[in-house]
Amino acid sequence: MEQRVAWLYGYYSEDPNYPEGVRVNIEALYDPPQFGEMNGFHILQDDQEVFVDMIAANLGLMKVGWIYTSLNHESFLTPKEIKEIASMQEKFAVNHPEGVKVPKFVTIVCKPKGDGGESGLDCYMVSDQCQALERDNMLEVSDDHTKLMARQPDENEMVPTIVQEGKPVKQFDPEFFIVTLPNGMPKNAKEYSILKNYDFLAANRQMKPNKNDVKNYIRAHKSDNSYEKFANFNFLLYIIKELDIDTVCVIAEKIAKEEQIDDFLVELVENLG
Repeated sequence: MEQRVAWLYGYYSEDPNYPEGVRVNIEALYDPPQFGEMNGFHILQDDQEVFVDMIAANLGLMKVGWIYTSLNHESFLTPKEIKEIASMQEKFAVNHPEGVKVPKFVTIVCKPKGDGGESGLDCYMVSDQCQALERDNMLEVSDDHTKLMARQPDENEMVPTIVQEGKPVKQFDPEFFIVTLPNGMPKNAKEYSILKNYDFLAANRQMKPNKNDVKNYIRAHKSDNSYEKFANFNFLLYIIKELDIDTVCVIAEKIAKEEQIDDFLVELVENLG
């Protein structure tokens, strides 16, 4: 029953289905160091995150969202989750051509659906208004944990009044802050993917990859061309332990450009197994 969280890495593109629409294309997940509980998770200090971001950048990817598991059946998102999402959107806002920062960071929640043991994915953002209120430290979770409320002002401080249905309120339903996002998957995912393979153990999980896993992975992809052979995010993260980060970034850049990797680099990686 332990809950888990992972960062989503991908890129943004134009979405032809909506006027001026933006599509988030997710290529990889990365589990940061964490510990989970039945009702949530805690992300720990990650000394490798800078290297993860460097490899992602050389693949043409960036952190575009996060995904986590939840047992919440009572609402789409809890007030606590809404505050956390608003904070993430503010932290990872991206530069707009007009010179302002805009939120594009997405949240995916994986939770049980129905009584048959199945799970489903729901995709969300929160409104710009919610993000601004959280940025300015205006929101608190109420005592009953189902509603949000405006923070009580300090001495000589003004806090905006929250109006719901034309009346000022101390506590309010947070669900009108929620923006639901459509989601889907291409029919042939490999045609659209920078990363072609997903058959290597992920980092920071109970089952940790080792040199034997490297040997098996290389054997499984022996006949692939060089840039597809190593087009696996978790495999690239693992070989940082054996090679320097600059070498792995060179390999990542070749993968992104679909250029053949130099023979000496291929041999260097294959000898790790």
